[in-house]
Amino acid sequence: MENRDKLVILEILMIPVLLLFVIYVYFGFYYRDSFLYHTRVNGIYVSGMSVEDANKAIIASEGPVEYGLTILDRDGGEERIEGKDISFGHDYRYTLERLSGHGFKYNWPLESLTEREYRINPDFTFDAKRAEEALSGLKCVREAEAETAAASKEGYKPEVDIVLGERGYELKNEADWTPDAEKLKRLILVAITDGKAELDLSKESYFMDLGFEDEVREKEREFKDVAAVQGSEIVYEKDGVRMLLSPITIASFLIKRLDGSFARDARGNFAFNEEKLSEYVDRVAENFDSAGHSRSWKKHDGGMVQVDYGTFGFEVDKEREKEELKRELLNGDRVTREPVGVEDKSLGSGEIGDTYVEVDMSAQKLYFVSENRIALTSDVVTGDMRRKRSTPQTVCYVYYKQKNRTLIGPDYRTPVKYWMAVYNHIGLHDATWRSNFGGDIYLRNGSHGCINLPLKTAEKLYSLVEVGTPVVLYY
Repeated sequence: MENRDKLVILEILMIPVLLLFVIYVYFGFYYRDSFLYHTRVNGIYVSGMSVEDANKAIIASEGPVEYGLTILDRDGGEERIEGKDISFGHDYRYTLERLSGHGFKYNWPLESLTEREYRINPDFTFDAKRAEEALSGLKCVREAEAETAAASKEGYKPEVDIVLGERGYELKNEADWTPDAEKLKRLILVAITDGKAELDLSKESYFMDLGFEDEVREKEREFKDVAAVQGSEIVYEKDGVRMLLSPITIASFLIKRLDGSFARDARGNFAFNEEKLSEYVDRVAENFDSAGHSRSWKKHDGGMVQVDYGTFGFEVDKEREKEELKRELLNGDRVTREPVGVEDKSLGSGEIGDTYVEVDMSAQKLYFVSENRIALTSDVVTGDMRRKRSTPQTVCYVYYKQKNRTLIGPDYRTPVKYWMAVYNHIGLHDATWRSNFGGDIYLRNGSHGCINLPLKTAEKLYSLVEVGTPVVLYY
């Protein structure tokens, strides 16, 4: 009897254990192909859902995918494949399968006690046939197919040469840069699969291996030398004028032979086209020569006047400039400088600068300007207009100074205390025989061409000017 009671008690105790076991087994199988309790994916509660249902629920919550792939070709062009044209979509099933797992969930009781939140990225899908049609409509693919077909023909030899382009010489290398159309299409499909928004073909490799490595390397070495010369940056600057030597102009200096190589001298340096160099230096001279040319000049009061540079000015020494230019090109220099000038005292320094003598012959006024400040001003008398002895309008300079000189002409012999020669036989000097200066005296009783000054003005000016001081004469 006692044993029977024990058995009954045992059977009663086994009922809840058996019930718990049944519940355990039931939910172990229940969650076999679905997500456990308290599971969220991308914000969607997926507990009890199958992978397929969870995938649909997440996609529905996110709405349709707006997608397009922009393709940038190597020449700067741009093409685009729209997602709607290839039935582009997104799918989470692969990652959901990994999260869910398959088979009996042995640990479901413990895992159901904690909440799980997952954030996953989708896999992108598209219609392969429609994608192939979209690819065939791309210009870059069509061109690649044509080049691939041409390169596949027997006897094909790619062009490997240094050719003249819009910016100078450039290396044309079809041996290393002939596209493989199939590689290109695979590249685009991979970009779509990865959901990329942009594909820059200039940063990708999708080319055929055609050989010709020795020929390519030889051209690359020569082009490196060409590029070094062509990369020179020579800027001329003087008196507010600026001139830049462009790469395309430098390219015109190089001599390319019929066999594609570039002419070199006995030392291995590039030989230059002397005619092209001379033409360019002539243009430099046209821009920078002032001697013998007319230019606008700012007066002491800020007004502008057109003046002729006579004995004063700058002149490019064309032969020396050409030699300097060759040296800089061979060195690949990057410099900003003045053109090489003629070393001729008769031209003065070439720049009027901020210290000069200014004679306004219409106003019969002289100004000595020192470092942009007026240091002396005076009335003057210039050449007699009535007798056609007018003082010339020109830019010159003080080329000679002398005290107590006698001025001699056909009809005069006149001693002066201060003589400052500026242009041929014309100079600045005192005129003690005159009691008045300025006004309109020069129209009827002017000088033989010199600039007559009061004695004290001449004395002061003589002490201020030096040989080489610019003198600007204008009406």
